[in-house]
Amino acid sequence: MSEKEREIAIFHLCKSLVDLLGEEQAIADLTLLYKRHPEMFRDEKEVQEVIEKVVSEPEIIVDATHSNKDKGIYKAAKRLDDKKMGDIVIKNDRGVNEIFHANKKNIKEFERLQKQVEAGSRVAQFLHPDLQSAWAGSKEHLPAQRYYSTIYKKR
Repeated sequence: MSEKEREIAIFHLCKSLVDLLGEEQAIADLTLLYKRHPEMFRDEKEVQEVIEKVVSEPEIIVDATHSNKDKGIYKAAKRLDDKKMGDIVIKNDRGVNEIFHANKKNIKEFERLQKQVEAGSRVAQFLHPDLQSAWAGSKEHLPAQRYYSTIYKKR
């Protein structure tokens, strides 16, 4: 594959991500994501597999917005097995959902993120108690305040 060729993939998002981002699909440049983290992935196919697992059934979705000018950025994470977790960062840019970051990390990173959500230091709209998963998007579960430390349970 030459430098100018890119492997682009389209992913179908879970309902929670659709509710947040407004579109059912997301696009990702697998070549670019692999080149950013060749130490984490065997190849572009593994990048695609990790993204698919995360966006189809994330366990944690948190607001990853860092400034007022870049709103609507979300991080989704999922345990891949008992040793590794996957996460992606996604945003809707003028009607197109773009996955612009993907990682495969030690499971301890998932546990750290989960503790941040439970402690309230990360914004997560909804925590499903059975899966220990933060799901976002259902407006009936959103609190009045943006930042909170209480974990909301599904009704």
